[in-house]
Amino acid sequence: MNYRLFSSALVVFAVAGVVGCSERRTPLDPSGSQTVGRSGVGLAKPDSIPPKPPPIPIVQFAGASDARPGEVSITRWLLGNDRNQAQTITWRLTDDAGWSSLPQSGSVVVPKNGTQLLEVAVAVPDSTVPGFYPVHMAATLRHDTATADGVIHVTGQDSIPSDSLRIGGRPTHR
Repeated sequence: MNYRLFSSALVVFAVAGVVGCSERRTPLDPSGSQTVGRSGVGLAKPDSIPPKPPPIPIVQFAGASDARPGEVSITRWLLGNDRNQAQTITWRLTDDAGWSSLPQSGSVVVPKNGTQLLEVAVAVPDSTVPGFYPVHMAATLRHDTATADGVIHVTGQDSIPSDSLRIGGRPTHR
């Protein structure tokens, strides 16, 4: 009997303890929200000047289509302008393999605080062995020049080139 009374009292004290601990005893400030720390200390005012947006890179590699020897790969580059007016970006695409379709160069008008997609067709020579071939883009916005590297995947004669963008990594072979 004493055991039942003791265990009942223990349960009552446990429930009272949980209920007592769950009550919030933090004072509210005049706006009705809870204050943390000393009472009467106000929250910091938000900055009146918004932070600057992240810089827009002048050039980024955006991918390239796969190609077989003797075909054309479309390389894609994202050109960026962080200025407050439209700017002309001059560009030059080169490679390490010495393909006859490279180097190529040109210029593109990029809108203010924006980007413009540039697609450059690169002919893959008939004698090219399947593999990954680096290409290099240099882009100049006024007096600032930036570079980006990409890759063209040359597939074998028996494989079907992918229509999707290849941004990096190696394909999985089945």
